[in-house]
Amino acid sequence: KNDQKPYTVTASYVVPISKHMRIKADAGWNYVDGHIKQATETKVNDEQTFSIDSMLCGRANSHYGGFLSNLSYMYNRKRWNVVGGTEFHSYELWTENDRERIIYNYNTLLPFLFIKYLHGNVKWNLQYKTSQKFPTVYQLLEAINNSNAIMSVKGNNRLGASYHHNLSLRLLLTNKDAGNHFVFFTNFEYADNYIASRRSLSSTSFVENGNHRNSEMYSYVNTDGYWSTKVLLAYGFPLRPIKSNINISTMLEYSNIPGYWDMDKLTNRQWDWNAFLTIGSNISKNIDFVFDSNVKYSQRTNMAFQKMDVSYWSLSYGAQLKWLITDFLPLTLECGNTCYYGSGTSQFNAVIANASIGYKFLKKKNAELQILCHDIFNQDNSFLVTTTELYRRQMKTSLLKRYFMLKFTYNFNSIK
Repeated sequence: KNDQKPYTVTASYVVPISKHMRIKADAGWNYVDGHIKQATETKVNDEQTFSIDSMLCGRANSHYGGFLSNLSYMYNRKRWNVVGGTEFHSYELWTENDRERIIYNYNTLLPFLFIKYLHGNVKWNLQYKTSQKFPTVYQLLEAINNSNAIMSVKGNNRLGASYHHNLSLRLLLTNKDAGNHFVFFTNFEYADNYIASRRSLSSTSFVENGNHRNSEMYSYVNTDGYWSTKVLLAYGFPLRPIKSNINISTMLEYSNIPGYWDMDKLTNRQWDWNAFLTIGSNISKNIDFVFDSNVKYSQRTNMAFQKMDVSYWSLSYGAQLKWLITDFLPLTLECGNTCYYGSGTSQFNAVIANASIGYKFLKKKNAELQILCHDIFNQDNSFLVTTTELYRRQMKTSLLKRYFMLKFTYNFNSIK
């Protein structure tokens, strides 16, 4: 059983200083109430007798919140819009389980600044904000969850709140006459007292391929050293000969994520690079097509265990055609391909194709009967590489592959 409820009450007062300037004051109360309870029974000797396992059962209560206030300055004039100030939180984090009760008090200043500038074809936004992130009640529950034999999970009742800084800048350049636009975006985040993961070997064991091996314990701990950044560039322009719009973008992300193996601190460095190309048509009301492609490179480097390093490329591309053959006969065709290269991923390539044709009827074409085929080539699959500061996992999921469906849709058109 897991239950969490937030409650917030605030009041605001705005004082005009001049035509373009204001002072705003807020005061209020915020409270988040969380409860979680876990009960597990294990078999005793024969299969019909069960007993409560104290290591796998427990409860946790978490309550945080308190008084909050905000004082901000606002300036708004033609090209400029500026909001800056600080919030003050006098919060209490109160956690309790079957053995102990822990109380943390936080008197925290959370400054913020937002600047917006607009002039002709140029628009840019600068934003800086701070925030507190409190542990979830699940992260505080110290009863062991062993539903996964390979990795059990145990919370930490002594977790505290983390403090985050976030700085972002966005620039937009548009040319309405030519139909072009350019976007630049960057973001940086840094955290104090970050809630990190801790991994260690547990005393329990399980059998894998005939061999006994120890299960692992996954928990949480506060630490420093987390930061991340990302940069995005995007450019769009019309391609008038085929009455289409082209959008090109690229994004680079980097994260420095701390974690622990027993008492040893680890760092996982994550690089991700993406490049996108999309061509969208606007030929007529009867024909539309979209072509899109994506190239991605991912790299994970563990500073302590090189065996956990991984790097791979993925390439995705596809197209969609929508054709209204007549007023009552719509046709849709879709086809796409995804390829993985590196770290043993090339076996997970697939070509996915879907098709559907419909028949619209009744007076206003409100009703439609459609037959569709999903995954014509019967190749659909799901591949995912998950890499954290503590482990690397490759996962392939079996999906529902080729199937046919008859679909009926009726549109009431209640809006005149």
